[in-house]
Amino acid sequence: MKKKHSYTYRTTESVYANIIDSMSAYNPNILEEQKKYLKNVLEFLHEKSAELFEMRAVIVIVLLDIEPDMPTVLACLLHELEEEIVEDVILSELLCDDALNLMKELKKISTIHYQSPENSAIIKRYLLSKIEDIRVLYIRVAKRIGMLKLMRDDENLYTEKKRQRALSSVWFIIIPLLSHLGLYKLKTIAEDLYFELTNKKEYDFIKNSTRENNKKTDLNSQFNEKIQHIKHDISNILKKENIIDIEIFARKKGIYSIYKKIKEKDYHSVTDVHDIFALRIITYSVEECYKVLSVLHTEYDHEEEHFSDYIATPKLNGYESIHTIVSHENNFVEVQIRTQEMDYNAEVGSASHWAYKGIQNISTNKKNSKLENTENIENTEKTKQSDIYENKQFNALKNSLPQKIYALTPTGEIKELSIGATPIDFAYSIHSDIGDHCSGAIVNGKIVSLTYKIQEGDMIGILTDKNKFPKKEWLDFVASESARQKIKSYLFSIGENVLARIDKTQNKKQDTNVEKALNKDLKNNIKNVVTKKTKAYSGLIIGGQKNMIHHFAKCCNSEKKRNIVAYASNTRDFVIHHKNCGNLKKLDDERILRVEESKESIKLKEL
Repeated sequence: MKKKHSYTYRTTESVYANIIDSMSAYNPNILEEQKKYLKNVLEFLHEKSAELFEMRAVIVIVLLDIEPDMPTVLACLLHELEEEIVEDVILSELLCDDALNLMKELKKISTIHYQSPENSAIIKRYLLSKIEDIRVLYIRVAKRIGMLKLMRDDENLYTEKKRQRALSSVWFIIIPLLSHLGLYKLKTIAEDLYFELTNKKEYDFIKNSTRENNKKTDLNSQFNEKIQHIKHDISNILKKENIIDIEIFARKKGIYSIYKKIKEKDYHSVTDVHDIFALRIITYSVEECYKVLSVLHTEYDHEEEHFSDYIATPKLNGYESIHTIVSHENNFVEVQIRTQEMDYNAEVGSASHWAYKGIQNISTNKKNSKLENTENIENTEKTKQSDIYENKQFNALKNSLPQKIYALTPTGEIKELSIGATPIDFAYSIHSDIGDHCSGAIVNGKIVSLTYKIQEGDMIGILTDKNKFPKKEWLDFVASESARQKIKSYLFSIGENVLARIDKTQNKKQDTNVEKALNKDLKNNIKNVVTKKTKAYSGLIIGGQKNMIHHFAKCCNSEKKRNIVAYASNTRDFVIHHKNCGNLKKLDDERILRVEESKESIKLKEL
């Protein structure tokens, strides 16, 4: 029997106070109408279900770490409840269009879930391709991290299958996304939660060993005394150089980050990790960043190989900072130097700057004119939405994605395809056998031809027939190189396959039967197929296919099986060449296939 939840439910008053207090710290101009509407939303959720209210409260508290605006908070609280909102007069009439649009986008991506580690990169790219507003991604991330928090507080909340799926989703999709977007604060939270839920013993040991306010252990005392001493010395040195308009504070590595470093460096204990606590120096200009760096490198020895200037060369996600490691009294300490804006971007994410660029009205509907008579609202309406929420890093990330389209199998698995892909491409992306025996396709419930150009979001079912095989004509319309290689592999090997099939079913002259069975378009390619003795050989995979008849060319060192390719000869089978062979360069590129080594033995035809 399932246990009751171990956590204590929050009240609407406490959640409301938490949200308003947090938001007021970065947006002191929250409208009274917005506050009143938020209170109505929280009461609506609490009346609907105490468990639902608790879950949404946990998610929105995670979201507050990236300083959202009010429409984002409302969409986070109310998503997936569109039908219930319609029935509530107050909620439906006063909910702003901005929040409604976010809820619609969230619904579009609600069916995108983690499937497997191998497919996680495709899921991540598909997710990014479907999202137009980065705030939708923020809510999705907060929801996944919130699930881990709930799992930590109550181990009986979800089934084991759902727990594992949530953990895998965060590890393989959410954490890489946070890294790409430069949301390092949330990334640390997500990593530590995952680590706590998957390796509790190690997590607790490192946490207790590095807890800053735990004076009971010698280890903590050593860390605290050391970092305070270094901070004091650096502050005095900078003051002597008249660099006073700065902030210096200590930053502690995340629990998982410490564990990762111990494993990577093969350290024996936590004390071997020198940069558990690092110093962060915040300046008010880029010029001051370099002044601070100059003073530190003049005063202290530093490790040149660990110096990184991400101000001169920012990371792809927009991250900017100077990183250096200096030696202070035989202790190495990491120092990060950055401006206030750079620090904000690194902790919260540069996309959150929209929080300062305008105050969103509760409603943009004309019928709610009583809410549209303040100066703040009028000023906000003059600002274009696209300007408020424009984010260069997010757009750059989306633009860096490969130009692909995404389609689904009937079971919901996402497949990434080249633009112009056909059902044949889709079939081969599932499995070579599916592609080889593809006889038709059903797209969104309708039968289509094999030349159909797949559209974004199509759901595709592949029809197969064991008596159907690839045709030469398929090469005229398939879009992916992978499918082309597999089709060509089959076409060039069909002589061997047909011969084997005839040998088992008929006892006639082989030459005559082969000619009758072959596809007319392939006669010229394999007309010299003959039966000869075979021997076992440690074989090769040619064009993704095993058991392909081949021999080694005598013009190059191809028998060493290093850096080799296969050439489909017109009069024989596959000829193996070294990829730099001079003779190979004179041949048709279309007939050259990649070669991989196989551990299994295959039949090598003797010529």
